[in-house]
Order: sequence, then C-alpha cells, then structure tokens
Amino acid sequence: MTRKEQFYQARQLDLEHYVENRLGLRFSHARGLDRWYFSPFAPEQKTASFHIHAGRNIWKDFAIDSKGGDIVNLVALLNRCDLYGALDWIFNNRQTLPLSPIIRQSEPENKPIIEIRKIQALQNKALIDYILSRKISLDIAKVYLSEIYYRKGEKNYFGVSMANDLGGYEVSSKIGKICIGSKGITIIAGNSKSCFLFEGMFDFLSYLVWLKLNNQASRNSTIIIIHSVSMLNKAIDYLKTQNFEYISAFFDNDLAGQKALQKLLTQYPDTLDCAPIFYPNHKDFNDLLLNKTLENI
Repeated sequence: MTRKEQFYQARQLDLEHYVENRLGLRFSHARGLDRWYFSPFAPEQKTASFHIHAGRNIWKDFAIDSKGGDIVNLVALLNRCDLYGALDWIFNNRQTLPLSPIIRQSEPENKPIIEIRKIQALQNKALIDYILSRKISLDIAKVYLSEIYYRKGEKNYFGVSMANDLGGYEVSSKIGKICIGSKGITIIAGNSKSCFLFEGMFDFLSYLVWLKLNNQASRNSTIIIIHSVSMLNKAIDYLKTQNFEYISAFFDNDLAGQKALQKLLTQYPDTLDCAPIFYPNHKDFNDLLLNKTLENI
C-alpha cells in the first residue's frame, strides 16, 4: 500500500471512536454534529476546548492556537512525530479503529444564520444578575457592555455584548460565549505610552473592579481585548503600528495563556506578565474576584 493510499484509508477511520475509546477524553457536551471534549493538551483547563465535527470527521483544539485536522494530524501531535510516523502507528493499531459511519460523512453541515434583532443599554434583570454574579459592578459594566438580542435558527437568545474592531460582537451569557459577525479584537485607545492586553472582556472588567476596590486610578493605557488566544496575531499586528513603551499581558494561567504569552514575548521581550502579580493562584482575573470576599462591588 502506498503512502497516498494509507492517508486516504486513515482519514476514513472513526475519529470520535478513537478519541473516546483510545484516548479516553472526557466528554462535555454535543450539539448537532459538534462534539466537545476536555483537551488532552491542556488538562488543567476547566472548559472543554477539544472539538470534533462528527460529520466531517475532523477535530480542532482551541486550547492550542486552534490547531486541528484529521486523525493523522492528531496522532502525530500526540506522539510527537511526523505524519508518516503517525501513519505507521495507526496501521499498527488499526484493528481497534472502525471506519467512520458513511451517514456522518455525507450529512451536510448546515449552520443556522444568526440574525441580530436588537442592541440596547443594560437593563435586562437576568443579564444584570449575570454580570453581578461575575462580581462586576454595574456602573463599570454599563460603560463597556450592551444587551444584544439575536435569533439563531428557530430560537431566540440574548446576552451581554462588546463590539470588536471588525464590526462583530463578542457575546457572553450563562449558556456560553459566541461571536456574531466577524471575529476581531477590541481596542480601547488611551493617551499613555502603555498598553494592556486581556484575553476576555470579563478579565478587563475585573481589572477595573480591582482598581476601584484598591482606590487606584486607571493609567489611561490603551486596552486590547483579544477575546481568544487565536486572535493574538491580530493584536500583534496592531502593536506594530504603534510605539508603546510598556506592554503588559493579563493572560490566563493555563497552557493556552502561557503559549500566547511566549508568542507575545518573541515580538516584545519586555512585556510584563501580570498573571503571577495579580492572580498567581487563579485561572484569570475574574476567577480571582469570584474566589475572594470582596466588598463595595
């Protein structure tokens, strides 16, 4: 059998079966043909980042810069070998891996259209309760967040939103996070020579709460919220157009956050890692607030 034939046959093997029965990944949830598991590459993560599309028989892990592919790519990454080494491993163990069901391969991927129905200032009690449950004061949230109401498929949803630089909306609610429209970063321009980078909107808002509780004024630094470590390159592209003297990173205390920090350091080696300064024993800034007894919020 040629290598080309091996690649073709390997990609017909059931990726979902391999992940569940060979790797033993912990299942989180499913929606349609989408399956979510806890990442084998970031075991410390509390949210499921490893995604399988059962119809296309492919995977993607959002904890490691959205790397993904087919079963050959996954085996290569797990075994730290090239694709040919992965093929050798697969065919030496092939008897335990069934073929992916044809019905999955032939089922089309129909993503429902998301329609924005309304965007307005914060006033919905359920959303206000959600913000307060994240230990964010309402006066701070009202400056940066809005309510967004949207329709996805046949269902209506709502959440708190923050606009990004491409006209899209990063949306968060009790049921999870979603981006409506183009995925981008949020830039809040300041007047100083410093720039602060945050992974998510609630990390940034948590920093503002921390300043308020400690009676510290904002430095009026430029703020970049990347919303996902996969968008770090876009933030770096923006930094290259500026002339900041100081750059500080408030990334998550997990593998993905550390990888993002290392990537930033390759471009800006003087970047200050703020995680060990502000929240050394917590996943992120908001996790610090959620696990501390705070007053005057």
